[in-house]
Amino acid sequence: MPRLARDVVEAGPYTRVQRIQQVLGSALYMTPQDGSLDASYMIGDTVTFIGIVTVPVSELSSIDTTDTPWTGYMRFNWQDPNGGPYSGIMSYYGDPTAFPILFEGDSIIITGRIDRYRWFTEMWITEPIQLVAANAHITEPPLLSTGDLRLPITADQWELSMVRLANVTVINNS
Repeated sequence: MPRLARDVVEAGPYTRVQRIQQVLGSALYMTPQDGSLDASYMIGDTVTFIGIVTVPVSELSSIDTTDTPWTGYMRFNWQDPNGGPYSGIMSYYGDPTAFPILFEGDSIIITGRIDRYRWFTEMWITEPIQLVAANAHITEPPLLSTGDLRLPITADQWELSMVRLANVTVINNS
């Protein structure tokens, strides 16, 4: 019986994002004082994925990140084409002009090294990105309640993944 997505190794050249992102539930309660956060079990591994861009390069490039090690890097979010829990990840590359601009819905093949910065698992791109198709199909994001996003034990699985919320009222937008 598999314990985690990491226990199921896929046939073929592509790794599922879930294998990188999913951790044991007990890891979600760790703090920096415990010596670790919910870090991927594949930190340092280089893997190849097929994914769908969910937040394009242009939307993240304008964020002021002067206090971070990736200032000036190309960065974007993408997720496994099948969506679901633990399906999203953020990627970086040292030269923002190295690849064409990616758009939401672009299907890509991407290879990189898995790393961690603060509380995010991320991927540093190590080979040129291959564009498979523009306007690819993104699986319908799951409908969640706001309660699903309140606690680490339930929210972590949706980190960087597309989700939907319905009948939500904003009571303080400051």
